[in-house]
Formats: sequence, C-alpha cells, structure tokens
Amino acid sequence: IRDSRVVVDGKEKRILPHRLVFNDGKYYLIGYDEEQAKIDYYRVDLISKLAYSNTKIEISDWNARVLSGVQRAREIEKHPLMLSGTDVYVIFKVVESALDRVIDAFAVKPDKFDVTKETMTVNDYSDKGFHDERIIRVNVTTSEEEAFRWALANADVVELVYPPNLRHKLRRIATPIHKTYVKTTEDKVQLNIDRVFA
Repeated sequence: IRDSRVVVDGKEKRILPHRLVFNDGKYYLIGYDEEQAKIDYYRVDLISKLAYSNTKIEISDWNARVLSGVQRAREIEKHPLMLSGTDVYVIFKVVESALDRVIDAFAVKPDKFDVTKETMTVNDYSDKGFHDERIIRVNVTTSEEEAFRWALANADVVELVYPPNLRHKLRRIATPIHKTYVKTTEDKVQLNIDRVFA
C-alpha cells in the first residue's frame, strides 16, 4: 500500500490511507499518521499538495488490525461532525426525551448520564402545547467546534454547561438570533403567547 503526503496547517504529514468516509456532507480520509503513530482523519477538501511517497510507512500488526475496523468506527462516533480540534471534556444538560440525540451523536454510554432534580418546559406540539421534563446531565469528549455546533443545532432541548468559553460563545450568538426572530409585531405577539402557555 502506498502512502500519501498532505499539508496540514503548513506541515507535511505522511499518512497511510485506509478509507474514505462521507460524513455531514464532506469526505474524510481515515488513515495512519506516521508521526503521531495513531489513526486519524482528514477532510479531503482541505488536503493540498497531495503526492505519493517513495517509502512505505511501517506499522505494527496491531495497528493494521485497528485500521481495519473498530477504531475507524469509534473515530466517527467520537466526532459526529468530523471537525478537527483537540478533544475537550464537555457537559450538556439534555431533556429526557432528547437523550437519543446525544446518544446518536456521541455514542454516549449510560454511565455518562446523571439524572438531575431540574426540569425544563418543552414544546411538545400537542393540544396542551407544553410539558415539563427531567433534565439529564451528560458528559462527552469531543472537539470544541463539534460541541458548539451540536449544542446550537439542538438548542431547543440542550444546554451546554461546560466549558465556560463555549457557553459564552453560544450566549453571544443566541442574542442576535433572538433579535432576528422577534422583529415583527406578529413575532412579538407569538412570543408572549408562548410565554403565557409556558
């Protein structure tokens, strides 16, 4: 198997390519990073100056087996949006009915759940319109960018608790979003109606 050289952040990397995967509208190369001696992934549209290397990358039998399956699946589960960055510890508060969203996104196991005494009012689109649900604290490890985007996409049922810098970033973006959707008189009236029912 021949390996390839890619430039990442101005650095040349030697990667033993294993497989292309499609995730969240983009293609990723999963392969063995010679320098870090680990399996990693790279966004194909960000790869530049691709060239074949004349030398082969030596990997152990164990790494060869890992490349063929389990680690590849775990890498995708750990990074649902396949965004790069250093992994960080993240705490979400999620309403109970939305636990499947966090499980699907981060492959979270039950030992990462902590049932709290808090509740949140949720719009259930029924005749009544709203009901209260228990809140579950969930601990995950993922990149900051993935945590931010996932929390933003699921803001109706999720609160990002930790780390503080991501919480602040969400707060900064939520204010202009709120202003955008309460511009008209109709928007303001509906917001008041929602508050009364909540």
